[in-house]
Amino acid sequence: MAGYPSLPSIDESLIQSDPKVEDRVETTSTKMTACERLQSYTPGLLLQVFALFKFSFVLYLSINGRWNEKEMPIVILVLGHNTLLLLAATFQDFCTLVLCWITTCATFILHIILLVTVPIFVTSYFASDTARTVRIPNEWKLFRELINYQSAEERRFNDGIQNGMNVEMFLLVLVFIFGIQMALINSTLNAKLDQLKREKQLREKRNSVYLV
Repeated sequence: MAGYPSLPSIDESLIQSDPKVEDRVETTSTKMTACERLQSYTPGLLLQVFALFKFSFVLYLSINGRWNEKEMPIVILVLGHNTLLLLAATFQDFCTLVLCWITTCATFILHIILLVTVPIFVTSYFASDTARTVRIPNEWKLFRELINYQSAEERRFNDGIQNGMNVEMFLLVLVFIFGIQMALINSTLNAKLDQLKREKQLREKRNSVYLV
C-alpha cells in the first residue's frame, strides 16, 4: 500500500546504519565469477543447440520421407519425443527436463538391447536358411578358393551379413546420439540444482547477517 515503508527499505536503512553489517552483506552477496557463470549456462545452451538440430532433422525426415501406414505411428512417436526434448531445452524447467530424461533413458536402454539382439537375429536367420539350402557342385569345391565361385544361396548369405552390419551401425549411431542427449540433460539438471543450492545458501547467509 502507498504511504507505508516496504521491508527492503527498512533492511537497507539497517545495513547503512551499521558498517559491519554492510560489509558482511557485501561479502555474502558476491556475484558469480565468469567460470561459474560459464559452467552454469553452457549445458543448457548446448542442450538447446542439440535439440534444435535434432528436431529439425527429424522433422525434415518426417515430412520428406516415404512412410507407409504401418510406419506412421513410429514416426509420430519419434517426432513427439523430439518435440518434448525441444520444449525441455527451451524452457528448462524441472518437470519437462525430468520427463525428457526418463524418456531418453528408456529409449537409450531399448536401443542398447536392440544393438545386441537385432543384428544377431538378422545374421543368424540368413545363416541358418542358407546352411540348409546351399548346394555347391562337387566339381567346384576343389577350385572354390581360386575362382571365387558363389551360388545364389551364398550371395544371400553375404547379403544377410551385410544387412546385419548395416543394422548394427545404424543402431550404434542411435545409441551414440541418445547417449549425448542424456549426458546434456544430466548436465543441465545438475547446473539447475547447483544454481538453486547457491541461491539458497546466499539467502541463508543474508538472513543470518540480518539477524546479527
